[in-house]
Parts: sequence; structure tokens; C-alpha cells
Amino acid sequence: MTSTIAASLSEIEKIEQVREHLENCLNQKEQSDISAELAEFYIELSEIEGISIQEVIEKLRAVTEKASEIKTLIKQLKDSKKIVDKIRNLILIYDIFSEIIESYWDYLPPKATKTLSELQHDLKRRLREFKWVSVIDSILLLITRSTTGESLSTVYSKSVLRLVNAISEAVEQDTENSIDVEVVRAAKEEADREGTIPWEYIKARRRAGK
Repeated sequence: MTSTIAASLSEIEKIEQVREHLENCLNQKEQSDISAELAEFYIELSEIEGISIQEVIEKLRAVTEKASEIKTLIKQLKDSKKIVDKIRNLILIYDIFSEIIESYWDYLPPKATKTLSELQHDLKRRLREFKWVSVIDSILLLITRSTTGESLSTVYSKSVLRLVNAISEAVEQDTENSIDVEVVRAAKEEADREGTIPWEYIKARRRAGK
């Protein structure tokens, strides 16, 4: 479980390098080519979303702050000796991942969305299951109450389900948005060749299936 969490976090943490790269672009400072390719992804995203690079940078900063929280929680998870503490840390980790996906999915690097999908498959196998927990610990999780009054076992299951659903919805939206992205990209290429094309005309052609 922790391996898929770590893999997802590792890809998300690359955003910090990209953010610095984009800021250097804006400030016309010298930069390395390490994040250049990924930076191009965000530059294109800003054009598609119709927002400035600075706005993209602010969103990336928000993601990296949440990624930093997850990193701290993962360390606490590894250091935890009691199953109750481990579960509480996992709940917080999953909840923050859910927040990132629900609010910033479009701003995650392509590889991060892939590793999160792998995490989703891992979570689905474990949903409502504690195969890695002893019978005694399972009972302990059932009788231990969270701040909401629910058992930790229930809160954990809800946290896992929230993350699984968040990824499912994001992936489904990606499929729908991919059509729009291709339309915008094609329109941009045509505009570069022949001049500006009104967006209304593009939408009309799409509706007509041309």
C-alpha cells in the first residue's frame, strides 16, 4: 500500500520543479531543461483553460503544499507502532489525496494521474478489508471512536471510498475533456496557419460532427 502512495507522491512532488521552471520563464531567468517538457504541458494547459501562467503557478503551489503534508504523514505512518495511529494517518493521507484530486486533478502531471489510478486499483482490493490487520486489531478499530463518533474502521472505509470515487470521476471527466482538448489543439494549429478562428465556429463545427 505504502509503495503506491509513495509513487503517487513522488510524481506530484515534481510539480515543485515545474513551478520554479515556469516562474523562471516569467522572470526570464536561466533554467535547466529538467522540467522543460513538463512545463510545456502546463503552458498548453494555461492556453486551453484560458488562464495565465501565474494562475497555473499558484495552483501548483497549492498542490505542493498538500503534497508536503502527505509526505509528513507518510513519515509518521512509518514511525507508528500502534495500528490505531497507522489507520488515523492513512485516513488523513487519503483525505488529502482526495482534496488534491477533487480540486487540482487537471494540474497534476500525466504520470501522477497514472500512479493515482494504480493506487485506486490497490485501494479497491482493500476496500472494507483489513487483511493486513489481526483479528484483535480489527476489533480495536471497530471499538475505537473517531472525533465524529464513528468507529475508525468506518471512517477508514469512507476515506478509501472517497478517494476511489474521486479518482474514478476525474478519469471519467478526463475522457470527456480529451475531445475538447483535441478540438482546441486542432483549432490552434489551424489558426496558426490561416488566422484566428472564432470559438463559436469551432463549437458549431463540433456539434455538426464535422
